[in-house]
Amino acid sequence: MNTSLAADGRPRLRGWRAVLGHAGYPVLLFGGCALSWFLSAQGVSKMVSTTGVLVGMALLIMAMERAFAYTDKWERTGRRMRLDFFHILFTSGGASKLVEFTLLGLVVVAGSAASEAWGGSIWPSEWPLVFQVALGLLIGEFGAYWAHRLMHTSHLGWRLHAVHHSIEHMHVLASGRTHPFNTFFVFTCQSALVVFLGVTPEALALMSVFTGINGQLQHANVDLRPGLLNWVLATSDLHRWHHSKSIEEGNNNYGNNLIIWDWLFGTKFLPADKPPTTSLGITGATIPETLWDHLRTPFVYQQYEDISEG
Repeated sequence: MNTSLAADGRPRLRGWRAVLGHAGYPVLLFGGCALSWFLSAQGVSKMVSTTGVLVGMALLIMAMERAFAYTDKWERTGRRMRLDFFHILFTSGGASKLVEFTLLGLVVVAGSAASEAWGGSIWPSEWPLVFQVALGLLIGEFGAYWAHRLMHTSHLGWRLHAVHHSIEHMHVLASGRTHPFNTFFVFTCQSALVVFLGVTPEALALMSVFTGINGQLQHANVDLRPGLLNWVLATSDLHRWHHSKSIEEGNNNYGNNLIIWDWLFGTKFLPADKPPTTSLGITGATIPETLWDHLRTPFVYQQYEDISEG
């Protein structure tokens, strides 16, 4: 028995690396949410208390990738970083957010009308904030789970989602690599019902921070060991398997933040005897690494399959 290896085959962490590896995930995730809440409680606008924390967390994780990488196989080139940064600005953020806010506004109007008809909002706004966030995540994750699963099991859905799975080298900014149609679809399925039910602005803001930080950690090239969190959250260990080049491995772990619905519907995949894969990407297609090619992917995906075959 090799005592230098953990049960899943990864090297055992020692000293400060063990502390960072085992405590890093919960400290960064819950600490970031706590910081956002604190800033908001001090009167800082929700836009600043959410966006500022997410930007700061991304910079911190980028530094950790340099010092504490999960694998040397995932190269963080300037071209790749620029491409994913543009995605964050324009496709998963920026212009996409304007559309999302418009959709949310329409849902708020519909929810307000429904509340008047029902004689009041049914959202438990009197609950402690942490329980409201937990409820919002649980409800939202149900919609996000099925949206994500549909994009893996239907031809049209995969055309919307393929850009995200073109990632072959994980790094923190890769969390933003997605097509706008993918962003709109998942966002609507994840947020519409919660907003319709009358979720408080405070709970919605913390849900956004939780989702943002967890997405950064999922895609980061940092050797974190989530441990018991793998039973509840959609962690980096689980998400790396989801990005596997093997379809049998990748068509699992659809949870965005929580892994609970994967447990219930039989799609949780986390082998105990081997570490999460480092072989990522799409089998049978090659999507060119340009923003324009990513944006037109849903319309020309067959061409990218031809590139791979050629």
